[in-house]
Amino acid sequence: MPGGSLIAPVFGLIIAILAFSFFLNAILGRDRDVAPQALAPERDAYDREASVAALWSHEELFAIAEKLAEQLTLKVEAISDMMVMEGEFYARDERPIVGGRYVFRIIHVESRELVSGMDIEAFHASFKVEDIKKGILLTNGFFSEDAVYQAEDRPVEILNRLAISEWAKGSGFSLPQSDSSPPNQGSIDEQSEI
Repeated sequence: MPGGSLIAPVFGLIIAILAFSFFLNAILGRDRDVAPQALAPERDAYDREASVAALWSHEELFAIAEKLAEQLTLKVEAISDMMVMEGEFYARDERPIVGGRYVFRIIHVESRELVSGMDIEAFHASFKVEDIKKGILLTNGFFSEDAVYQAEDRPVEILNRLAISEWAKGSGFSLPQSDSSPPNQGSIDEQSEI
């Protein structure tokens, strides 16, 4: 066959180009497994703080969220049923044009557990059919890298325990000191300066 001798070199060239592109992506860190670790600020914080047990109980975290809503001049409308590890409430900004309804969700996690991207998707799906301007999700732990990316594309603000501590410092709000911290570990504020 006259064209048969041409197929092998073309096929070999295609395989070589594909192999080179996979190799280049792996070296430059452009594959999905490498890029989020480099870009997500959650990763470093999680690694640094993972040995610390959950700082606040579910009730304390709920009180922190209510204080945040108060500072944002939002009026709490309704509190939904609080489950063991999650809770939710609605708040409203009464100002014309810029006002609207907000939903706050609290997710209490155990030590070394992360809030996942699926949690962000489910949270957004639960309020996007309602007249909700923005969702605010607070956790006593950290968010997975996928959760950080999921929140970027949605009207959702995520606050991990370090962000909550920073907000409290800036606003002069005193965070509750929980007995759930392990001995000799100190508060999150003390550890973040190490």
